[in-house]
Amino acid sequence: MAKKNLLFEIGLEDLPAKNLNIFSKKIKKNLEKNLNNNNVKFKSVNNFFTNIRLVFIVNEVQENIIIPKKEIKGPPYNKCFDKNGSPTKTGLGFAKKYKTTIDFLNKKEFENNSYLFYEQPEKLISIKEKLSNIIEESIGMIEDQKKMRWGDSEISFIRPIRWLLLIFGDENISTKIFDIKTGGHTYGNKCLSNKNIDVYNIDEYFLQLENSGVEIRQEKRKELILSSVEDIIKKNKFDKNIQFSLIDELNCMTEYPYIFLGKFPKEYLDLPSEVLKYVIQDTQKYFLVYKDNKITNYFIGISNVKVNQGIIQGNERVINPRLDDAKFFISKDLKANIFEKKDFLKRVIFHKKLGSMFDKVERIKKISSFINMKSYKNNKLLFKEISDICKLDLISHMVVEIPKLQGYIGAYYAKKYNLNEVVSNGIKDHYSPKNPEDSIPESVDAQIVSMADKIDTIVGIFLINEKPSGTRDPLAIRRLTNGLLRILLETQCNLSLTELVNEAHRIISEKVSDLKKTDSA
Repeated sequence: MAKKNLLFEIGLEDLPAKNLNIFSKKIKKNLEKNLNNNNVKFKSVNNFFTNIRLVFIVNEVQENIIIPKKEIKGPPYNKCFDKNGSPTKTGLGFAKKYKTTIDFLNKKEFENNSYLFYEQPEKLISIKEKLSNIIEESIGMIEDQKKMRWGDSEISFIRPIRWLLLIFGDENISTKIFDIKTGGHTYGNKCLSNKNIDVYNIDEYFLQLENSGVEIRQEKRKELILSSVEDIIKKNKFDKNIQFSLIDELNCMTEYPYIFLGKFPKEYLDLPSEVLKYVIQDTQKYFLVYKDNKITNYFIGISNVKVNQGIIQGNERVINPRLDDAKFFISKDLKANIFEKKDFLKRVIFHKKLGSMFDKVERIKKISSFINMKSYKNNKLLFKEISDICKLDLISHMVVEIPKLQGYIGAYYAKKYNLNEVVSNGIKDHYSPKNPEDSIPESVDAQIVSMADKIDTIVGIFLINEKPSGTRDPLAIRRLTNGLLRILLETQCNLSLTELVNEAHRIISEKVSDLKKTDSA
């Protein structure tokens, strides 16, 4: 039986880079499953993607699908014939359903009763008749991505679909998938041209894309990005400090990577390193450049088209205003001195049922004192200062603008005001550990505040009946619980978890009761 390769391409608007590789693999897995379910014989499925297209190639597909012979059980035999042996409407209807006559149906025993059976013969159908349904099912089964609608279309997908290409062997298959007609063309790099490219076979597809500024193979793009970044680092004698997670993200944001070296004014190097990382790496998606383990005023960027001086200067112009904003916000925060504005936390809601951040800080103070008394016999005292100011950076302009910097920017401001180093670091460390790779707080005082903060949130969420479920985890309770347990297990803290939970429950219950009275009033 003849075997051919099948290519299916979905052209879209810019796809979200996060987990794009996983999204593509899920469609591939669904495609394999549905091909098997429909008795389609094939060798393997390859998946490819760029930021505007998802491509799947099914290798060595049999042209015809064999529908195996099977027996279909019908109505009870005594309902198919009357007392005279003449066919009833029930028997005739069953025969008509399968486009045969009642004479070709068989009487068979099944579970001690007689039934009429139809023996459906083996038959061959062309795979072309099934392709549309198989592909629709494979795409439609993806449920864990946010979907959108566009225009007057009734269908929804991760991004608006702009074109579909379906090739079987050397033939363009004209059909409809999600009510969108498949065409015999694709498009090249959209930054270079908007013209469609006619495609007649799979080999031609790869060649046409390559000539149009597209590298469809994601692994090849990743190699190009890494080798180009390494070349720039080696040529300029920078530290070999590469953010590999960013390579994966950029690989999902381009059709063909062109790498360049840009720079920004040295004056911005006075900004905190985490601020530079956020603006340059997280927001602008540039690689930070290091020399002698310090951030330099250079960055490595990526372009979808060949780089010239205008592109480099354009990227440099984009980065400067964002660094200017950060510098302005930090200057404004330092002039205002957030550490003198504790009452401002009353304006920041922690949870509508658990009060403001001011309320939470008051609870953290009490729980911290309990932990210190039970485990350290009042030998630790700096925890009081940490618990008093640990959430104040939430009112800063920097954290309002960039929430990711909470804790870090508070520690930076505290050091600028010459606060005790243990206290300053405690503002940042009391959020730790944030994930399994993160370490626990370094100082015992920060560990105390970290445990108090975490147990307050954990017990509070359960107290107001908003516990985590299979699909919801309000305030990341599972992560906080793991962090709390790690501190208890990795330190010399001699503390009963039961006593800690009970004390937190008592302290929070008082406040929840006060809140209920306020609401009812």
